[in-house]
Amino acid sequence: MLDKAGNRFIDPGKVCYTNYEGKYVCTRGPLSIPRTPQVWSVFLQADASDRGREFAARWAEMIFCTPHSKADTFAFHDNIKARMAKYGRPPEACKMLPSFAVVAGETEAIARERHAYLQSLIEPEAQLMLNSSLLGADLSRHRTAEEVARAQGNQGISGSHDRVLQLMEQERLSFAEAASKPRDLLVGTPAAIAGQLEDYFTGGTCDGFIIWLTVSPGMLEEFCRLVVPELQRRGLFRTEYRGATLREKLRAP
Repeated sequence: MLDKAGNRFIDPGKVCYTNYEGKYVCTRGPLSIPRTPQVWSVFLQADASDRGREFAARWAEMIFCTPHSKADTFAFHDNIKARMAKYGRPPEACKMLPSFAVVAGETEAIARERHAYLQSLIEPEAQLMLNSSLLGADLSRHRTAEEVARAQGNQGISGSHDRVLQLMEQERLSFAEAASKPRDLLVGTPAAIAGQLEDYFTGGTCDGFIIWLTVSPGMLEEFCRLVVPELQRRGLFRTEYRGATLREKLRAP
């Protein structure tokens, strides 16, 4: 209702109780807040296991992934889009979003210097702890792919596990070496970073990107100040938003 002038938040006579009881979830509604303008939230899937991919193909509107290379991203993209077909969903109904972190600099030398400084801050033990968390197993105790697979307690870390296996194969590393490394970053000038993103986007491997942080909030500020204008000059990034909700923005060309 939201009648501010009448000092009334809601009409109790129009409140519906869900009182849902299912196999795994039961709830007594309603929520204490009005529903959003887009009615239900956008579904973002972030699990690369077979079960997670199937869920994304059937329900998700976006899917997050962390492949090691462009070829790996392309294979993941094709796998999800093929699964969507059997549910009668068009390919554009679920946006494919690989994740990247960037280190941008006004010159290549500045970008490389910033990257070297960030790398110098990494404590090997802390990196091993982080990667252990991502893989779902203690990497100080489990050193091979087989040992880690046996120790993993859930399916939610399949994307990180797949990336380590891809890194092993492509860079000829042992599992322990690949699993202990920090993730690669996009490093370079705004034009160089925009060029790499453009190569992924126009090559049919993805529908957009998730940018994760190295330094908060500085990296996002640098990305918006340096890289976004370059993407806009190339006609790859919007200059204004259409629609008022996230779902409308996803559907806008």
